Amino acid sequence: MIYLAEPILAGSPPIQAEVRYSIRHELAATVEDILARRLGSQLFSWREAIRSAPFVASLMAQELQWSSEQAKSETAKYVGKINGFMERAGLEPETSSVTTTSRAPAD
Repeated sequence: MIYLAEPILAGSPPIQAEVRYSIRHELAATVEDILARRLGSQLFSWREAIRSAPFVASLMAQELQWSSEQAKSETAKYVGKINGFMERAGLEPETSSVTTTSRAPAD
């Protein structure tokens, strides 16, 4: 069962339906495209965007038939980029393990 109304990150407003809609109807193709341009999460909180990235990548993997390796690679690329922004801004980079998702999206 798909839980489209469930948030992509607990306590965060964006929901799974927004991610799927962005992929299917707005042709979003990268984790950054979803988190920066479609949902705006990256604009409000870099840390929240980083924590959302693995789950967003897993939803994208389902929609775009990515392998698990590609989803992990896309997550790592995004997290690396945002951590770079944080370091240049004088902030401590996110160090939690975010390259794997803590929960899998429902089919």
